[in-house]
Order: sequence, then C-alpha cells, then structure tokens
Amino acid sequence: MFRVAGGYLAGAFAVLQAVLTAVAAGWLPDGAFRVVLGVALLGFPVAMVLAWDFDITPRGVERTPDDPPTEPLAQPPIGPWLALVGGSVILGVILAVLR
Repeated sequence: MFRVAGGYLAGAFAVLQAVLTAVAAGWLPDGAFRVVLGVALLGFPVAMVLAWDFDITPRGVERTPDDPPTEPLAQPPIGPWLALVGGSVILGVILAVLR
C-alpha cells in the first residue's frame, strides 16, 4: 500500500508539473491546473482503497486474503524497531548540531 501511495504521489506530482508548465506556456486554459489537481486529490483515496483490497503478484492482480496466516513467526521482526530507533537517534543528532 505504501508503494502505491508513493507511486501515486510521484506520478501526480509529475503530471501536475507538466500541466503547470503547459498552462504557463499558454497551451492549456488557466483552469486546467485546478481540474487536474482536483482529479488527483479525488483519485488518491480510490487508489488507496484498491491497494488495500488487491495485491499485484507474479500471477497477476489478486484479491487480498481476508485471514492472516495462522502460523506464528519464528522470530519477531526487529527491522522496523531498529529503523525507528536509528532514525530517532539520527534526527536527534541533526537537531543537536543545528542548535
């Protein structure tokens, strides 16, 4: 879902920049940017709902299973916690240096 959000935002940004350039050059009417921005803003929740319900697999697009796997993890994942603590330490050091 995060990859879809990032891809959507990057694509919307690129399209909005192209429309803004075309409006500035006089190729599109002045209201075109607002229309494209509105469509992008309305399309984001739709993309998130679809990303929540469907997965892209090597076999194609499949519906996300409702039940999580019943087998427990052999070892709890430490990667997210390590990234959170490391990021907090780095942010603290940067803020201390900037003071």
